Amino acid sequence: ENFNVANAGGLLVPTNGSGFNAQVYEITDDDVNIDVSGTTSYSRIVVTGDGVTLHLNNASMILNERNGSPIEIAENKSVTIIFAGENKLTADAGGPGILVNQGATLTIREAENTSGANSLTVTGAQQDNYMGGDDITASQGGGFAGIGGPNHGNDGPYDYTGTIKIESGIVNAYGFGYGAGIGGGDYSSGGTIQISG
Repeated sequence: ENFNVANAGGLLVPTNGSGFNAQVYEITDDDVNIDVSGTTSYSRIVVTGDGVTLHLNNASMILNERNGSPIEIAENKSVTIIFAGENKLTADAGGPGILVNQGATLTIREAENTSGANSLTVTGAQQDNYMGGDDITASQGGGFAGIGGPNHGNDGPYDYTGTIKIESGIVNAYGFGYGAGIGGGDYSSGGTIQISG
């Protein structure tokens, strides 16, 4: 199924991805509703607006040899994900399945008044990143969180994830190595996690 990211005005257009970089749908406006559906292996969503609601409806974002998180939330922004049907977010290199940067707040819940089981399965990357060159190579990393913060760099301060709230629905989250299923990446803080419902 075609991958579609849309607001009230219609379909959004992504940036051009090249090489190991995924194409990016940038959500810059505040207080907007974004509908996400279909399947992609080379597209990601970066939210820099505040008060954004992402409606996932049978969305499959399984990155294939592309860097970055399928969904990234900028620092100090508030985002809600409402999911219906079966949804999968899988990072391949260089990020959690959902990256919640420092100071950001992510709220996750299932859509109301839907029939059948609603699920969201999120998987972090197993390696640090892909690098260009004549050969396709992946540098070895310790793994990333499923839903959570970035990995801590070797020479900088610890990176913290923000606040993660899960309110309803079936949510499966898988990290690798030192990456939590829900929380921090390699050697970084788990931030604030609230699970209810």
